[in-house]
Amino acid sequence: MTTKRNHNSECVIKFRQIIDAFSYNQPVEDGKVLPLWNLTFFLGAGFSYAWDKRYPLGTKLFEIDLDDIIYYHSEEYEYLLAFCKYCGFSRGLISYNQYTSIYYRLQLMRRHDFLQGRFWDKFGLERVEQEFRLYFVRKLKKKTEYQYVDEKQKFAYLKKNYCFYTFFDQILSQLTGDSGVPEGIRTNFLTTNYDNIIERIIDFHISDILPFYYYSYRGFTPNYANGSNLCVSPHDNQLVFPLLKLNGGFEIFKDADCFSLDYRNDEVSKFKKCAPEVIFPCQEQGYDTDYFKTIFPKANRILQETNVLVVVGYAFPKEDGLIRFLLKQFAESLRDSKDKIIFYIDYDRYGRENELKDRALQIFPEFKSRLFVYTKGFTSFAKSFNKLKASYEI
Repeated sequence: MTTKRNHNSECVIKFRQIIDAFSYNQPVEDGKVLPLWNLTFFLGAGFSYAWDKRYPLGTKLFEIDLDDIIYYHSEEYEYLLAFCKYCGFSRGLISYNQYTSIYYRLQLMRRHDFLQGRFWDKFGLERVEQEFRLYFVRKLKKKTEYQYVDEKQKFAYLKKNYCFYTFFDQILSQLTGDSGVPEGIRTNFLTTNYDNIIERIIDFHISDILPFYYYSYRGFTPNYANGSNLCVSPHDNQLVFPLLKLNGGFEIFKDADCFSLDYRNDEVSKFKKCAPEVIFPCQEQGYDTDYFKTIFPKANRILQETNVLVVVGYAFPKEDGLIRFLLKQFAESLRDSKDKIIFYIDYDRYGRENELKDRALQIFPEFKSRLFVYTKGFTSFAKSFNKLKASYEI
């Protein structure tokens, strides 16, 4: 009688083995310097949904209730309403497909002066853009009870997410700089999400008086962080966790000729009336602003230097053409893939391993034998990993 193979258990065990093999905690000869390995988490909407089931999946966020805006927020979104009316929508619910058509038209008019209407110009169109951003940002923040830092620049601990904290606390503890150079596993984060979940996790791991952003490189040097420039320090190749948000973030604001970070409550932040630096779905996404031009080369280098890629809750949608192409930089050629490995963690209600494998292999066809899939979602993966003891602890 043959035993049925459990691909989920295999995936967790393999990941545990890799962490143990390259951790600085492994026993080594005196004076030997361990190599530095790069572990990169690529996080999609499914990761945020695993953290909080109120986070929307798919296209639900990008629907616009014009009647609600007219009745309760008409002064705040005057230009958004006017532009929707200009595009033929004055009442009712704007669907996702209708929204992408409207937003695409807005982007074309902003890029090409000759396409602007009789009473639209670059200044008015910029206000439309800002109001679109503010509308979706406020909608998501309200839906998920978005969390801000307190007066001590710290996030509150959420007990219900203990498995996330425990998992990443183990992962982020595999790096040391005691010998004067970094050894072990450096953890990088690339995400398409706008939220601050990873910042909360890093904040828990740091757990000291310094703000969490002191330890994370964002792909750009901010002018200010939470209103202060005291902790905006230059990073070197030591104990730092790169965190790049490929679609922007709710805490990133254009500030003079650079950007600033602000995780404070809107009532305290000087950016409370400003729209953050984010990009939304469109028929042709425009990653051509200063922010995206700055971080994409950084993301490209991180992927090229990555040894182990962990994709969580990302479905590789076809509309994400540029990001799909960016992911291919993880292994540009067959030779690049020989020394690398991929873990793909997502939820499939029927536990179909091949369904998820086929999805990932569209982007990474050369990884058939080095692709491990987990189909029960990230929460289950983290709990299973947390139960396994490290080999150096046994």
